[in-house]
Amino acid sequence: MAPRVGLEPTTLRLTAECSTIELPRNNGAVFSLHQTNISPVNFLRISGRGSALRYAGLVDDSEFRLRADQALDNLNNRCATASNDFPLDADMSGGALVIEFENPPAKFVVSPNAPVRQIWVSALLRSFKLDWDAAREEFVAPQTGESLAALLSSLASQHLGETVTL
Repeated sequence: MAPRVGLEPTTLRLTAECSTIELPRNNGAVFSLHQTNISPVNFLRISGRGSALRYAGLVDDSEFRLRADQALDNLNNRCATASNDFPLDADMSGGALVIEFENPPAKFVVSPNAPVRQIWVSALLRSFKLDWDAAREEFVAPQTGESLAALLSSLASQHLGETVTL
């Protein structure tokens, strides 16, 4: 049975399981998604620079909040451990994780954005938006495939000039 698809301005809702979906764009380019066992209420978003298709993979706002809270708590614990070896301090503030570096001074902010069901990272004058990857069961940067912890490890390593593993 072919999936039924309802197209809204930037969101595609799947109502049946499928393995490949192709979406033509106005300029003739085609988006492809290879995914199995997609729940009827999950969403796909077309975003980025007009060429990226992301699978959010979360059922509802409460599940997003639970997953985001777990991810930030886990990252906070990793930062606490890393602070024994590196000049950094992590604190939860207003629902966001703030990581501050002593030398050289800097601040990274990791925060959930519930309306778009992403975790946003602001660090080193850049921003990163991570989506939930249901297959990996973690938040992932769609451009690189890095997990939240791997992304923050890379950013901290860049900032400090030495390898940091969170």
